[in-house]
Amino acid sequence: MISVRPTDQYPPGRVHHFRLSVRILAGLVSFAIIAGGLEIGLRLWSFATDANMARFKDDIYGRLYSPEELRPTEPSLPRQANRCVHLHSGGMHWDPRFGLASKTLDTACAKELFKTAKTKIVLLGGSTMDSAFAPNYLTTIDYYAFGRDENIVSINLAEGAARLSDMLARFIHEIIELRPNVAVFLVGENEFLSIQYGGLPGDDFYWTAGVTRRVHHPMMFLLDKVIDGSKLAQMLLIQTGIYPSARRTGRKIDLTLVDQDVDYYFRAQEYTSVLCKQYAIKCIFILQPTPMVKSNLNDRDLLIVQDRLKYFPQSQEIISRGYALLKIGRNGNFVLDPSGLFDGVADAYFDVGHFTKIGNALLGKYIHDAILQSEP
Repeated sequence: MISVRPTDQYPPGRVHHFRLSVRILAGLVSFAIIAGGLEIGLRLWSFATDANMARFKDDIYGRLYSPEELRPTEPSLPRQANRCVHLHSGGMHWDPRFGLASKTLDTACAKELFKTAKTKIVLLGGSTMDSAFAPNYLTTIDYYAFGRDENIVSINLAEGAARLSDMLARFIHEIIELRPNVAVFLVGENEFLSIQYGGLPGDDFYWTAGVTRRVHHPMMFLLDKVIDGSKLAQMLLIQTGIYPSARRTGRKIDLTLVDQDVDYYFRAQEYTSVLCKQYAIKCIFILQPTPMVKSNLNDRDLLIVQDRLKYFPQSQEIISRGYALLKIGRNGNFVLDPSGLFDGVADAYFDVGHFTKIGNALLGKYIHDAILQSEP
């Protein structure tokens, strides 16, 4: 039989340390339970919110898209040249000349394609110009713009989050050599992405959102990864502004940074226009429509905007200020503004930065008409 020695028989110091250890352990267990409960609660709330947006997208696909338009294996049309562009899926692919490059251009293929038609066009922009949510070519901007015009061939080299300066780098290194008749640049929201993530005006989004820390502060990059895995940590550290995350910012953003981004944009447009004139390429700059700058929104578009503002509370005032300045133009450089086409149109957006087939069709026709009107 094992006997247990009563605690009153231990020396007073040992009893004190024992009780203190029990209290510390109990406190840690309580903290873990409370933190775990909060984490679970926040994850469930986030999941419910994300599920609402997923249902929103599923509803759009179900109501607006035909089975043919939803087939991901639908082949592309030769005139829209997907065969000349290799898409890298998964991970980040970096080009040492112009940054993120999820697409690799087969230059020889593109040159052969451009021999087959009178009008040769290159499309540039971010994921919006890339028709990010189109299951296949049938609902892309490319197809709506040129798919029924046998006199036009096109190549789409749009990249997610690309600004005009990113497009300019690719224009210099790959596009001038192709000698297209027309280059279309879709610009707008991406010009202001970096400052919304706490970066500097003119900085590349991917540089701000991770690359700079991966290169210069690897330990903070790893800490960012850890915090990204916890909803509670994000709320306590990032949304309060205590921790300067590279992916989200809880700090107040100085709106004069928007003006600096606009300055940077117009310098890039001026340089691009000089090259376009030098190489006889008609360059068209089009401002991307967005519900962020609209005052009278339907219920669906209001939900889209509110979802964005949950994570980036100043996004609306940043985009509104930036767009107002871009529309004014500068030193003979201007952007075409098709946003009026979207007024009163339902179901044009998947989110603040991407269009449904309805939005893609509106913008595609606008691009087609803008090119025709620019011809001598």
